[in-house]
Amino acid sequence: MTGGGAPGDARRRRASLLLLATGALLAGCARRVPVDGASEGTDATAASRGDSFTVVVTNGAPDMVDVFAIGGGITDRLGTVNVGTPQTFRVSLGQFPPGATIQLVATPLGGRGRASSGQLTPRPGETLEFKIGSGLTGSVIVR
Repeated sequence: MTGGGAPGDARRRRASLLLLATGALLAGCARRVPVDGASEGTDATAASRGDSFTVVVTNGAPDMVDVFAIGGGITDRLGTVNVGTPQTFRVSLGQFPPGATIQLVATPLGGRGRASSGQLTPRPGETLEFKIGSGLTGSVIVR
């Protein structure tokens, strides 16, 4: 055969291009990457540590939870935290209005209820530990 190889080559090239295009599309949609290099968490293009704070979430609830930083009308989904596996996130303070208090909230996947940190005023470079208790109760912030 002349001019390009076997008939299956064209199909494989189209399939490869489709996979590449899908990967590029998904990469464009993926907004956050964790600080410690796992698959979920901090914004890959987040500003430097000078205008961000770090949150270490330990999930003691029976189900995985989604964690959010909420403040000044802005809701930022940080990522999903598995049961018993601490996850670290970096949160840019620049995305919130100046002087806004921030609240960390965790909601169970497929369940009801929520854990909340209460109102916080994190400082740049600060690390907060958000410990989620079983049943979402007894959740605390440790500075």
